[in-house]
Amino acid sequence: ADIEAVWPIYQEILRRGENITPLWRGDTMYPRPPISKLPENPSDQHELVRRFLLACTAKDCSVMIAMHTDCKNEDYGQNKNNDQVSVNKSNTKADVNGFHGYSYSAAVVDLDPKPLTKMQRYYELDAE
Repeated sequence: ADIEAVWPIYQEILRRGENITPLWRGDTMYPRPPISKLPENPSDQHELVRRFLLACTAKDCSVMIAMHTDCKNEDYGQNKNNDQVSVNKSNTKADVNGFHGYSYSAAVVDLDPKPLTKMQRYYELDAE
């Protein structure tokens, strides 16, 4: 759901004086099929707002991947004998017989959960 659907529900929860559990404190949210209509019961409404904040967190994160070759030869990546190749894999490296592999590292950054205080800002940004 986008902010246009979530905002009225968020406002309704606030009018009722209920507190929404922050992402970092709540239960795990498991995948589920997309909703076809806006929820009416309070627990589902709370879940919708929390899922919206989770989506905002995911949209804001970055995935960084660094790769480099494991060799310094001019003939890197050449299979001179046209042999069949086989792949040996480990956690950080894939070696192919006749070819040289890559080393890599991957990191996900900026995964801080978005606070409820950002809801107003998301609504204002959407209105612009």
